Amino acid sequence: MADIIAGINHIGKARDALRDAGFRAVIAANRITVDNEIFALFAGIGIDPVAGSYPRWLVYSVTAEPEEYLAVGPDRAAMLGPAS
Repeated sequence: MADIIAGINHIGKARDALRDAGFRAVIAANRITVDNEIFALFAGIGIDPVAGSYPRWLVYSVTAEPEEYLAVGPDRAAMLGPAS
């Protein structure tokens, strides 16, 4: 699911892409709820000196612990550890 929304900078287009992939996706504020199990939180636009601007997403399950969050950028996803 994270691969589908990586690089999409508009929450409505991300929702549409998820629906096209067969997921049930609903928008509430800056978050998409996917199949009532996963949240995709639009975290704004990042700036990279080489790549330019890119969308940032935080993807996690409804029951996730902080170390199970997935940060999604333009071409990559990275697991986040607990806040220090």
